[in-house]
Amino acid sequence: MNKVIIEITAESSTTTLTINGKTYVDKWVPTRTGASCEVQEIEDAEDISEELQDALTSLNQYHVMNALREL
Repeated sequence: MNKVIIEITAESSTTTLTINGKTYVDKWVPTRTGASCEVQEIEDAEDISEELQDALTSLNQYHVMNALREL
């Protein structure tokens, strides 16, 4: 089964993508000036379509992390 799981907390944003039995992960953590990528497999994968990559990056996860930190 192909699926995407996005988990956003005040401390990190993790996107887990499973396609054809292979799992890819991107993980970002907030910094003072923005966000830093700790793991970047989705954007670097050549077998993930550009359309899917664009759809996954259209959500600004940094803004969600920042809003959660302000609660």
